[in-house]
Amino acid sequence: MTARVGKRPPQGEGGTIDPPPWPGAPIRLVTFDVDGTLTREHGWEYLARRLGRRSEYEAAQEAFRRGERGEDEHLLALLSLARGVPVSRLLRLLARTPRMKGIGPTIRQLHARGQRVGLLTHNPEWVSRWYAQRYGFDLWAGVPQEIRSGRLEPRDHLHVDKVRALGALLRREGLRPGAVAHVGDGPADARVFPRVGTGVALNASRREVWDRADLVALTDTLPLLLPYLVRGYKVPPRWRIPGEGGPSNDLSWGYKEPY
Repeated sequence: MTARVGKRPPQGEGGTIDPPPWPGAPIRLVTFDVDGTLTREHGWEYLARRLGRRSEYEAAQEAFRRGERGEDEHLLALLSLARGVPVSRLLRLLARTPRMKGIGPTIRQLHARGQRVGLLTHNPEWVSRWYAQRYGFDLWAGVPQEIRSGRLEPRDHLHVDKVRALGALLRREGLRPGAVAHVGDGPADARVFPRVGTGVALNASRREVWDRADLVALTDTLPLLLPYLVRGYKVPPRWRIPGEGGPSNDLSWGYKEPY
């Protein structure tokens, strides 16, 4: 599988492309979004399709895109897709959600370097807990959701803020923001990128997300990002030039591993 990475570094001698410098401090914590980042499609879209609630999901997405709902209202609409469904069935669907290749190897290699790995997501805690148990994430920030009689209790209000959640993780770990790399694909992740050592927009479809990231990558193979999660660095705006149809492909690697 080939990864396409959309940061055009300055030209070196003979027209060769020099890799971007890594002047920042070592990365000690890497955080990941879940839907669209660790998954190959939005997890709630997959769940809605399997539950016969695709139209409700699409209506929620369209209202959010048009600005008729904020992030809090949008998340409430997504959580409502699971109403009345036994948690046991939701967990089976979660396990079947199409995901990125190499999540486990990525976590293990980060741990081998002495780095901590977390989830910075708007998903409910039962989703984060499943990922932590399956892949070995050390910590997470998610939305509390009570379970009674094997089913999720509905929520009538909530407030989500990834920047604030990041601050809570930093205090818990005793880290400065520059020692963190965050990988995500949405507007909420874009607000995190300028506040950490390295912000990676992975498979993001929106220009506002590319513009705030230090690295723009298109791949379905997560370990290809490992070289960029070692030290923090900030890419000057003149390097941020994804093409009109999406990020450019300046760097390529080959990666093979049995899954």
